[in-house]
Amino acid sequence: MITVENVGSVNARLILQSANVPATIEAEKQIHKRGILIALDFIANDGGVICDSKEYQGRSETEALATVVSKISLNMKEVLTRAAKENTVPRKAAMSIARERLETAMSFRR
Repeated sequence: MITVENVGSVNARLILQSANVPATIEAEKQIHKRGILIALDFIANDGGVICDSKEYQGRSETEALATVVSKISLNMKEVLTRAAKENTVPRKAAMSIARERLETAMSFRR
C-alpha cells in the first residue's frame, strides 16, 4: 500500500496497480506530481475479464489477447488524455469517464 507516509520512497517511472486501490488518493496525487505514470487497478486488471468474455464467445487466444491489448491501450490513452486536459490525476479522470459511460448505458434502458 502506497500512502503519504511512504510515497517519497517510491523510485519508479511506472506503477502498474494490480491490487484494488493499492494507493491512497493523496499518494496518487503526489505520484502524479512527480511525473510517475500510474496504470490504474481497474484498467490494468481488465485483461482477465476481457479474455473470459472472448472465451465465452468462442474466440481464439490470439483474438482475446489482441482485444486485451487494444482495449487496455485505448482506455489508458483516454484516461491520460483526459487527466492532462483537465489538469487532474488519472484516477479522477478515469472515474469521470466511467461515470459518463455508465450514464450512457443506463440511458438505453429508459
